[in-house]
Amino acid sequence: VDGLKHYLEQLLLYGRPIKLTLAPVDIVALLRDQVQRVQLSSEPGAPPVTVEVKTEGAVPPGLCDARALAHAFTAVLDNAARSATPAPPISATVRGGDRQVVVEIRDAGRGIPPEVLSRLAVPMAVRRAGGAGLGLAITRKILEAHGGYLELASTDAGTTARLVLPLLPPEPAPVER
Repeated sequence: VDGLKHYLEQLLLYGRPIKLTLAPVDIVALLRDQVQRVQLSSEPGAPPVTVEVKTEGAVPPGLCDARALAHAFTAVLDNAARSATPAPPISATVRGGDRQVVVEIRDAGRGIPPEVLSRLAVPMAVRRAGGAGLGLAITRKILEAHGGYLELASTDAGTTARLVLPLLPPEPAPVER
């Protein structure tokens, strides 16, 4: 029942338009909160998930929807933690810039073959056992709603997800009359 509930929640989140509630957000603190959430949700008896969070440069608050962004961070961190058994070491680096913030989440898992990597953010194209296959598709949708984007890269030494967010949201589209 819990698995079905999670799947339906993910399906609804992906299918609905995203309506952002923007406010200044401390992106580093939000990321640290999601790291802690992923660490606490590991299976009982499993080795703990280790995530090192670093910052490079000044990271000013971003005008973001904290709830949506938290969901995106959690999806990427969860994928990284589940990329191998036991969970590989994970690093999360937040880089500040003049106009954008880049969050790179890297795992030291076994990597993803190129033919699978190209389909990862396509809804339900790649699913792990017990997964909905929507996490990265929802992450991409959330980032694009903020005016940002998601990049994925992988080698046999691990996978990197780059979440790029502008510090200011995109201009709203003009309303046609």
